[in-house]
Amino acid sequence: MEQDQLRRIAEQFLCPFFSGARLAGAVPSTTREKLVARPDPRSLAFKVHSNDGHRLVLRRAEKFGPTAERIVKAFVEVMSEIEPALATAFEADVLRTLPGKIVARTIGGDHHESMLATIDWLEAWADRHYEGMSVTGALGFDPHAQGGSIGLSELSSLEFAAVLSNGVDTMIWVDPRGCVAGHQCLARPAVTPPFAPYTHAGLAAWAVDGRVVLVLTEKDEILVFKDSQMLFAKRSGRWHFLTHRPFVTRMPVPNSLAVRRAVYESCLDASFMHHGACLGVVTAGCGRDWEEVVMREDRLCNSDSLKARTLDLLLAGRTFPELDRRLRMELLSVDGATVIDHRGRVLAVGAILRIPGGSTGGGRLAAARVLATLGLGIKVSQDGSIICLHGETVEPVFTLM
Repeated sequence: MEQDQLRRIAEQFLCPFFSGARLAGAVPSTTREKLVARPDPRSLAFKVHSNDGHRLVLRRAEKFGPTAERIVKAFVEVMSEIEPALATAFEADVLRTLPGKIVARTIGGDHHESMLATIDWLEAWADRHYEGMSVTGALGFDPHAQGGSIGLSELSSLEFAAVLSNGVDTMIWVDPRGCVAGHQCLARPAVTPPFAPYTHAGLAAWAVDGRVVLVLTEKDEILVFKDSQMLFAKRSGRWHFLTHRPFVTRMPVPNSLAVRRAVYESCLDASFMHHGACLGVVTAGCGRDWEEVVMREDRLCNSDSLKARTLDLLLAGRTFPELDRRLRMELLSVDGATVIDHRGRVLAVGAILRIPGGSTGGGRLAAARVLATLGLGIKVSQDGSIICLHGETVEPVFTLM
């Protein structure tokens, strides 16, 4: 495949899967080299055909794991299949289906056609309503199941199938071929999976031992769960691949893994609740500098404030990681910023911050930048994107979705 053509398509359809990834220059390649390889932990080199004389190199700050390599392999396989239609009148239509095919091959393996049919079905339902309401639902694939005679094509033809699962804790269950095996009503798991939105904890907990769940949310988003975590999310028309642990690791502060994980989980929850959030972590070295930023009436240490006394009563001396994820979601939903220290002690909730004049961007981003000067500042937009900032650096530590 021509290098310029591959680069153009990869930049548009492959790079968006990986937050912070970019295409570097092409490197020479021989017929003996693999179509996809990892020259180093942070690079993936790829080409479409063995006789292509070059490979493009995808790079990012985080290490690429096995799933990331499978995504690039899926991209290469699909590109080989659709190449004859490129540079024809059908190119735009063919490329429009490319991201969904990549996801289906990555998670579905030999049964990727069933996965793709499900993605197509959910995308179609996202544009429709049932009895005036947005459609939500979930479909679970179990590699060990044996379904009956009703397949996905028959199921999707039934209008009432739109209300046979709620996309939160009920789902239709199928075998790898897409034949219906039954219906599942899921209980809340005893241990909430950390790398999935709390609202979908039951579905994420079910997605173990090779099982996969695809979900359509009330915001017309498509979520994919595997190995007890959210692996893919389609938001605002774009697919994202989620590697959770590297983002927790990349937080420069605090040192406590428990606090970092609680911060990440809570930002993920706020992202999929679509209420937005602003969260700051104050480092030990900043001492009481945070008091110069947070208004006195918003500080939980202020016994003269009814707001502070009420929140102090509700928190009951618990640190941020010790709070139930539902309470953390509710704290972040309060208008204003939530501020904690490096040990997880909650300093302020719904705080109005002193923002320097001339700040650029919206109010939430400006607040996150101020909090970043104290350690860590995170902005969660109502559209779900997460931006993590540290210190005076303009470039984010990471951007997610």
